[in-house]
Amino acid sequence: MGDDAVAACCETARDGRYSGERERALDRLNDLYVDATDANRERILRTLSTVAQDAMRSTERQTARETLVDLTADSPRAAATVETLRAIATGDRRGRDRLDALNALARVADETADPGVRESVRDALTEVATGATRRRERERAQDLLHTLDAGGTPSSSGSESGADAYLAQSLAEHLAAAADDGRSSARERAGELREFVAEHPVEDGAYADVLDDLASLDSQLAALSDAPMDEDRRRRIRAVADRVVRLYRRADADI
Repeated sequence: MGDDAVAACCETARDGRYSGERERALDRLNDLYVDATDANRERILRTLSTVAQDAMRSTERQTARETLVDLTADSPRAAATVETLRAIATGDRRGRDRLDALNALARVADETADPGVRESVRDALTEVATGATRRRERERAQDLLHTLDAGGTPSSSGSESGADAYLAQSLAEHLAAAADDGRSSARERAGELREFVAEHPVEDGAYADVLDDLASLDSQLAALSDAPMDEDRRRRIRAVADRVVRLYRRADADI
């Protein structure tokens, strides 16, 4: 397919004056891709990535996102698609797009044969599961991680896969790092970890003690001033984080 035709279609999909012509150009890119040269395929994918992230109309973003996954999920170009979807899933606007991007990431993981791409999807889902401000997005990412760890079959509870151990470690690492950032940051991360542990119980004799440790830590941090914490306090915060990691590792090993 000629370079000029691809270039013109890409330009229209991005910058066309009317929504109808932009949408027709997006559909046309899907057809052009089949016979395009490698260079033109890259151009098409870059255009779809741009539209998926930046288009003003939600229908155009959705079409571009779905076409991008259709064309690349089972190809060597899947890694770049994962990065586009990750940028959408962790963006600061368009909540509906963030949720749809999470589902698209799961589809890529299901269709790809590349372990590295699956690991990139896992990293992206973990970032949302541990850092998203909206509970709905965190829970959706956690559910998809469970599915990914179960090889495509959703687990019936958090403790039936390695996903909880993975998430607990990520949240605990955030808490340990926050110990050096000050009371406010540490308390915020402690609250996130406490909420996660409370919502993901495990059959372990230390579970209740760990939950109590997190509640006590939250109370202690609430009573502190915003002055820098001393090393003893930071060490205790890291010790609580470590107990959480070891708790979920034991639960994972017992499965």
